[in-house]
Amino acid sequence: MSNVDEALQDEEKVSATLTDEVTELTGELREVRIKTLEECRQICIETGADDAGEEIAQIIYALDQPAFQA
Repeated sequence: MSNVDEALQDEEKVSATLTDEVTELTGELREVRIKTLEECRQICIETGADDAGEEIAQIIYALDQPAFQA
């Protein structure tokens, strides 16, 4: 195997690893966003801002849809 072939294989491994890490971090970020929105929604409910709480609930619902879970 030539140095070029080895370099290409190394590049593919690094690329796959980075893709996996980005996917994992994206999922973690999504979870943090939803948790933060849920906390905001709870504050809205506790303070009587029901309309804002309902809007936040709709955002959370949208984030749970497959299109946003990439």
